[in-house]
Formats: sequence, C-alpha cells, structure tokens
Amino acid sequence: MIRSGIRLISEFFANWITLDTAMSRKGFWLTQLSITVASFVLLFLVGFVENITRMYGLSNVVSTGMVVLLFVPSIAMTCRRINDAGYPLWIMFVTFVPFGSFLLLGILVLPRNHYFTCFQR
Repeated sequence: MIRSGIRLISEFFANWITLDTAMSRKGFWLTQLSITVASFVLLFLVGFVENITRMYGLSNVVSTGMVVLLFVPSIAMTCRRINDAGYPLWIMFVTFVPFGSFLLLGILVLPRNHYFTCFQR
C-alpha cells in the first residue's frame, strides 16, 4: 500500500507537464489520497519537531513550500482527468464562477467517456 502510494506520487511529479493524455478516475483519486496522507504525515512531523525545538514558524514555511510545489502538478493532473472524462479543458475555468467548483468536482467523479474525447488517440 505504501509502495503504491509512493509510486503514484512519483508519477504525479514525473507527468506534471503532460496535459494531452488521460488519467483514470481511480488513478486520480488514489493520487489525491496519497498526496493528502503524505502532506498530513509531513506536517505532523514538522509540528512535532517544531514543538520540540521551539522553532516556531517552521510549519508555515513547510506548508507554503508544499503549496508552491503541488500547485502546477495538481492543475496538470486535473486537466488529464477532465480529458479522460471527455470534457474540454476550458471547463477548468468554471471554478471561477460561484459554486463552479462543485460542478468541476462532479465532472471529476464521472467515469471515462468513450464517445467523446478532446484528444483523439
């Protein structure tokens, strides 16, 4: 289980520039889960070290670094999942509309659409 989570995270960072491929629903959500669990573990350890060493502010630096490090690959992964669901990539901009992120979440949980794909293979 841990080995597959590490493999998913390494694929997440290796494919961060690829937008024109597809990502399965299972792969998307397992990668999201692996990143979330790894983030919680890392922040827990940083908080523990911060409490022992009295170096307050370390968790702020680490969490900001994690956001910067994960921002672009997360957008790329979402684009690949939208492509797999069969929707155009501009649908990402629906998140700027009030409550549009719920629509995007609904698209991300849809199964693969074999009848329409943005990038024909």
